[in-house]
Amino acid sequence: MSVWIGREAIAHLQGTPEEILSLPMLVTALIGVIINSINLYWLG
Repeated sequence: MSVWIGREAIAHLQGTPEEILSLPMLVTALIGVIINSINLYWLG
């Protein structure tokens, strides 16, 4: 499994850069922060 991941990582680094969609990434990160904050509240 680690060899496959390493091979894919090298292929990705050698390929052409891809455009990152910042809005969906930001929304996903904010949802993660909200969920983690709720978990922190419940645990605290």
